[in-house]
Amino acid sequence: MTTNERGSSRATPHERGVVYLAFGQKFLLMALNSANTLKNLNPHIAVQIITNQKIGKKHINETLGFIVDHVTFIGRPDTDNRLIKTTIIDYCVFEHALYLDCDTYVRGDLSGLFEITEGYDVSLRANTHPYNFNLSVSRYRFDIPYSPELFPHFNGGVFVFKKNKASKSFFKHWYKNFIKLENKADQPALVTSFYECREKLKYLPLPAIFNATPGYLPKAHRDKIVIVHYGLSYKSFWYLSKISAKLSQNSEQLWKAPKNRISYSFNIFLLVQQLLRVLKQ
Repeated sequence: MTTNERGSSRATPHERGVVYLAFGQKFLLMALNSANTLKNLNPHIAVQIITNQKIGKKHINETLGFIVDHVTFIGRPDTDNRLIKTTIIDYCVFEHALYLDCDTYVRGDLSGLFEITEGYDVSLRANTHPYNFNLSVSRYRFDIPYSPELFPHFNGGVFVFKKNKASKSFFKHWYKNFIKLENKADQPALVTSFYECREKLKYLPLPAIFNATPGYLPKAHRDKIVIVHYGLSYKSFWYLSKISAKLSQNSEQLWKAPKNRISYSFNIFLLVQQLLRVLKQ
């Protein structure tokens, strides 16, 4: 299934599902790996991948052995990924949706997350530790009447939302504020957007076990983690390489641990080239 850039779809939307935004070859591969971990534990949950890579869901499903229910093609450059992310509600085919960044993997049942949308419009994790204000305040302007230290910041890598008037307004604000920041940072734009929508948006903090970034949770709680958000680091290589075994029986020698950034980038290049060769057969 494909859609045009305005988000219209020929498919009948599912009521609930998970949506990924994967612009660029590397991010498509990461999204497929995340979707694989999701489907292993949640086969009943529908998945949509929004990408600028021309691949079909039939090739994905036959090659990788799990079901991607919707593949939405958007003919935009990789650099537009955050413009699409801040308007993801316009492209998502689900009425009640869980958005996952590509650099995630799933360790448990996600069904309960959709119950959030029965009473709330948006849910994502608020950061409990101070933001990097040397970075944020010097580069970005926050249109709120408080010091940025007093207003919570949020991690936009995992969030739940439902399609209604309040959430659509929130995403419009998020997009507008992202544009104000010269298309450089979507998470600082969240701060202003939450403040602007505070009177009408029903927001629920998302527990950290559903967006566990490295080192965020104490060790005592790590066995409860449902969604790992591992980030773009050398660890990404290991998660990317997991799915490569499904692409070729002779691919193992390509996925040796990188010794430096050059070998890391080269191996990723080889990996994504192999992915595209297989999926475009």
